[in-house]
Amino acid sequence: MGADPIRARAVLASAAIALVAAAAAAQGRALTDAELRGRKLYLEGEAASGRKIVALLGEAKIEVPARSLPCAGCHAFDGRGKPEGGVVPSDIRWEALTKPYGARHTSGREHGPYDERALRRAITQGRDPAGNALSNVMPQYQLTQDEVEDLAAFLKRIGSLRDPGLGDERVRIAAVVPHGARGDARAAVLRGLVDDLAAEGGVHGRKVELVLLRDEARAPDADPGATPGANSVATAGAASLGALRAALAADDVFAFVASDLDPGDATALTAIDATGTPVIGALSEAPGADAATSRYVFELHAGLRVQAAALAAHLLATAPGARVGIVDGGDERSASLARELDARWTGAGRASPSRASLAPGADAAELARALARDGVEAVLLLAAPAEQAGFLRSATELAFAPRVLVPGPLAARGLRQLAGGFPGTIEVSLPRAPDAPDAPGAKTFVEFAAKHGLALDAHVPDQVDAWCAAHVLVEGLRRAGRELGREKLVQALEGLYKFDAGLGPPLTFGPGRRVGARGAHVLRLDRATGAPAETSAWIPVDG
Repeated sequence: MGADPIRARAVLASAAIALVAAAAAAQGRALTDAELRGRKLYLEGEAASGRKIVALLGEAKIEVPARSLPCAGCHAFDGRGKPEGGVVPSDIRWEALTKPYGARHTSGREHGPYDERALRRAITQGRDPAGNALSNVMPQYQLTQDEVEDLAAFLKRIGSLRDPGLGDERVRIAAVVPHGARGDARAAVLRGLVDDLAAEGGVHGRKVELVLLRDEARAPDADPGATPGANSVATAGAASLGALRAALAADDVFAFVASDLDPGDATALTAIDATGTPVIGALSEAPGADAATSRYVFELHAGLRVQAAALAAHLLATAPGARVGIVDGGDERSASLARELDARWTGAGRASPSRASLAPGADAAELARALARDGVEAVLLLAAPAEQAGFLRSATELAFAPRVLVPGPLAARGLRQLAGGFPGTIEVSLPRAPDAPDAPGAKTFVEFAAKHGLALDAHVPDQVDAWCAAHVLVEGLRRAGRELGREKLVQALEGLYKFDAGLGPPLTFGPGRRVGARGAHVLRLDRATGAPAETSAWIPVDG
């Protein structure tokens, strides 16, 4: 067994290399490692190594973080320069910098062509190839030799980069959707929205084209709306990788929307980063997944970690003196989460919770007896779905009646049935509350469904996810303007603050924030029937 994880990592690494190579061969634009590091410096003012870069500003050489003054802020995403406030930044595309006859600027300053050595002096010392001082508005970045070389590598490519799927009259968007009824429901919403946009004349005169990608290898939904088990993590990652490979290699997709993507799938994220492809509304079927680490991936809702923290906050607010138990699933990921929840509880000045594990195959009845003996009144249950069911049945047989709080991404199949007759209460986190039928957003959504002949059935959650993700994308396209590009879209999305996507909590993104709604609601199930009984107000989670 010890060799399996090693083999799995090797397979993933090979797949990542193959995927990026396929994209590079098809479109000639995937970046090398050095160019990727240089792009990060150029766009974000941050080193890939994590080193904090300082910039010196003005004659006083005031130290400021380089991330607050990235190159792209003045020189634009394409390197051509973005005039602002009477300042005209230079065109820093490599072909412009290295013109054999040099340059004469409006200020009268003249110099010969740049090379890499001259570029380093300009960036770090504020001097052009002739030794003239650059404008005081140009920061002097304190970069290492390697970092300058990375930046130069990117500048040599910036002038030739193009955004696939983008033309003067169209922008092509792809959606990776599940096979079966769930995917059909999501796809129907996206088609309807695209049709409505076409009737309005598109976005800034561009028609939005939709490409639907499915992974036929994925089995149709046997249990609509049920949370997959732990084994689905690998399946979801492999499926999304296959669809992403097809889209990236086709070299004609500008961005993804409402798409299946496991945030833990390093292979897919490597390809997304290498090609700079935005993913708006990344939806994960992996119960243990949390926020992605790519700057190009925007998620609507928080994953397991944040939803579990919302449950802990809810418990602190509603039962501050309760004796609490935290039960992990016997694996390192859930054990780490349990430690974090423990720290949140004790950090609030409460007694340390009882800690236990419920690994697959463990004796759920013995665990229930132990918690009952400890006088536990509330259980934060982080075990896998099958073990949750065993625990709840055992607690019912023992007449042990605690509050049981389960993160939505881990909720067991048939939880509603298990809740009916359970002597305690069961509460589940939700990334958005069930919207009231008369809420403005719900009314608009129902009208949209009627207009396009959509059935509002068990797949409403998928439909709403697609609806919200598409609204975020369209808002980003509108804010990016006619001079659209992938980086302009990313910047526009980073400017969304408490954006109403139609349904659910307002969404906020930013340069360091890629999860729109960090928090959860808590739904209490009826003790007699298991039906939804009461939903809490929105519980925000920081950190």
